[in-house]
Amino acid sequence: MAQKIIRRLYTPTKGLDLKSSDIIRREGYLSGGQNCAYDNNQNLRTRNGFQEFHYGDTIARLFKYKATLRTGENVEELISVESDGINTFPHVVRERGLTLTANQDMIVSYYYEAVADQFVFRVKNTSGTTLFSQNCGKDGSVVSMSTVYTAINGSGYFSSVTGNYSSYGHHAEIINDVVVLSGQDLFWPMFLVGSPSPVSGGSLNTEVYLTGNIRKPQIVQIGGTLYFSSCAVIGSSVTKVIGKYDGQSFYRAGLPQAPRLIVVGNVEGAINRDCRGSMYHGYIGPGFGDGPFYYKATMLHIGKDGRITEGETSEASAASTYGTEGVYALTFASGVTNPVKDLGYNDHCGIAASAMSGSRTVTMQAGHTLEVGDCCRFWNSAIGGTSRFVTREVIGVSGNDVTFSANTIDSHDTAGNFSCNQYAVFSTMMIAIWSTSTNNPAADYMLLDEVPLDMFRSSFTSPYFFYIHEFGNRDFGAGIDGGAFLDDTRVYGEPPAGDIIGSYNGALIISGNESSPNTVYYSNGTETENFPEATNSFLSDGAVEAVGQSGPNLAVWGDRFIETVYGDLATANFRKDKVAETIGCIARHTVKEIDEGIVAFLTHRGPFVLINGRELQPLGAWADGKTSIIEPYFTDYYDKDVEYPDFTRAIAGVDSVNKLYMLSIPWVDPDTEVLTASSVILVYDYTIGAWLPEWTIPVQDIVEYKDRVWLAKQDPGDLDDQRLARIIVGKEDKCLIDHDTAINSSVQFHWESLGDPNLYKKFLRLAVGAVGAFDPSSWALTVGAYVNYDYSALMTSVSKVAYLQDVARFKLRSGKANSLMIELSNNALYEGFMTSGFDLEIATPYGKPSSSFRSDD
Repeated sequence: MAQKIIRRLYTPTKGLDLKSSDIIRREGYLSGGQNCAYDNNQNLRTRNGFQEFHYGDTIARLFKYKATLRTGENVEELISVESDGINTFPHVVRERGLTLTANQDMIVSYYYEAVADQFVFRVKNTSGTTLFSQNCGKDGSVVSMSTVYTAINGSGYFSSVTGNYSSYGHHAEIINDVVVLSGQDLFWPMFLVGSPSPVSGGSLNTEVYLTGNIRKPQIVQIGGTLYFSSCAVIGSSVTKVIGKYDGQSFYRAGLPQAPRLIVVGNVEGAINRDCRGSMYHGYIGPGFGDGPFYYKATMLHIGKDGRITEGETSEASAASTYGTEGVYALTFASGVTNPVKDLGYNDHCGIAASAMSGSRTVTMQAGHTLEVGDCCRFWNSAIGGTSRFVTREVIGVSGNDVTFSANTIDSHDTAGNFSCNQYAVFSTMMIAIWSTSTNNPAADYMLLDEVPLDMFRSSFTSPYFFYIHEFGNRDFGAGIDGGAFLDDTRVYGEPPAGDIIGSYNGALIISGNESSPNTVYYSNGTETENFPEATNSFLSDGAVEAVGQSGPNLAVWGDRFIETVYGDLATANFRKDKVAETIGCIARHTVKEIDEGIVAFLTHRGPFVLINGRELQPLGAWADGKTSIIEPYFTDYYDKDVEYPDFTRAIAGVDSVNKLYMLSIPWVDPDTEVLTASSVILVYDYTIGAWLPEWTIPVQDIVEYKDRVWLAKQDPGDLDDQRLARIIVGKEDKCLIDHDTAINSSVQFHWESLGDPNLYKKFLRLAVGAVGAFDPSSWALTVGAYVNYDYSALMTSVSKVAYLQDVARFKLRSGKANSLMIELSNNALYEGFMTSGFDLEIATPYGKPSSSFRSDD
């Protein structure tokens, strides 16, 4: 009589093993499956689904922004980058929502209902009887949220329905049968992609600096500034530039060198309204001498994040000697091109339409480009003292009326021995004017003033005077009260062109310059937009693919090498070491820090990690400790005449709450390069140390924002149909849905042969245990039993078997077999599978086949 044994497999599974063959795959490792994850009890179960909030646009990338602005405001925002196929546009994902105040005890829900085939908002009493329901539609037939609001507000079950919602049909967040007591509030969040912050000169068009390949933009946040790589259209050429987001606007990083200054004399007759210059004049007493004097200029900008950006200081002006009294002005040479207009910088500007007095609100001429949050410099006659130029924040914009912070404003002045009816220039772009009486390298240039520039001018033609004085009443070379000195030892330079960025100890790192692909540039310490290129760079051993920090080291990846830099970049006191000569990074967007000092990235041999810039290991090692356990997925041959995985377009995200490294692999159509339905996310659980079976979600990007995982989800086969989505959080059955579609989930365990594939057995019964956060009592599993190492040899398939007291039991109708592989699956709406392990009853020995691996069927 055959002996019966029970194989009890209740240790946590060890994840996917694609490296081992079916015969040698070790106990506890998985052969395959899809759409499953570990829970906090280390059960293997169907993953939570996702919900879509916004669609109809092409959402290519997602970025997180978190900062404390100069106003003290704490800001956390989700930024999307969208495309119309030609140009790309940055947007802010905006949260809206309704606050519902219940007038009785109730249960509120909002989710997809299969019978109605749409999302339904429903109110029940505490006994479960429906009191009110409102159909909300679904993709393709979405009901306007204004219609939903009107219906809820008129239902009679809420004493108040208030809030801000979109009139578009963007889906709101699901509500899982929430109990709301009488008088209590329920906030119902809604998310949509808002309009872009307009920047870039008079056109206010963000495409100026983001046109180009939407797959490539990288991002890094340093302090309160978000830096991103992009392409910009400048004139007729396309060039790579570094852009930034300061909590208000997207614009080009850095500033160019200021033009050289000149002094123009006897300008009294040219002082009139058409001058539009920013002016100084006043009386502080005679007797300051005749000169000679020399002048320099520096471009300045103050961002919403409080960061002051400076450009390279201009060359010194020619010597100016004042022998007679008269009206003189500082300006640029006639015809000098405006160095910042329409090139992607934040050049917001406004000109007062008329004389304003005693008010914080100024009426601007039509066409002004000022926005709330802009930090403007302008002449204010209401201020006394040596300097009357002030910096104020825009706190309100209503058409042409712009309101500023702090005290009252007089936007014109008529003082002096000349007539001036100058209406003030209000500009985010300003210029610092420095003066000295000694023209030598050691000269102390004193700050004369900081004045705004008229950004509506493409060139500075005469008469354009931004600093005017009547010599004999004020020394043209004297600095402002307590004036600062120009530090001429600081060498400035704009960020170089490049589409690869990262950070290292607070410095901005740039590479990917087409003319010098081996060069790595670094900013002047934490002056992240200052790149004196002549000194702040080094050469790598090949073309750079990615840069980033790993522990105390700066890591530089090529596609087949890894280098690290350690030391002080600011003083050029560092060393460069080679970590790997045959392995590197093939997809820059996969470089992510998953733990302190541990950076994951994709190589041509699969995912690896760099630990503290020194130790290189596969992420999820096979038995040899040197090879990735999922390496075959990346090294198999793929026919590129049919759909294939494009590993160079892979991206990754990190779920720090659940400790997941999420690696998206796009499968593409060879003719259109559009993502296909075969695109997947490979997920590594770095708490358990295991790769999960693939998640069948085609995405363009993954980002963690406010402890939630957000997706730029791609509709397979349609480049223009990408959705903003978010992984659902919760432990209820309503979490097991991909928006309005059931999750097809499965897991295939190892092939069980009792250590001898030549020995026949009879596999009799299976008991699947499930003890965890979910209650699987309403679920119905499908169990497949495959034999003899043959995935087509389905010995038993049992459907709709329920969990009873946390155990699902099956009888396996087995003949003799040398091996068995169990598959658990479920594709029902709001259902899944969950297993803590299983018991397998086996009768053995039953004899041996006539030769190795034969079944003798």
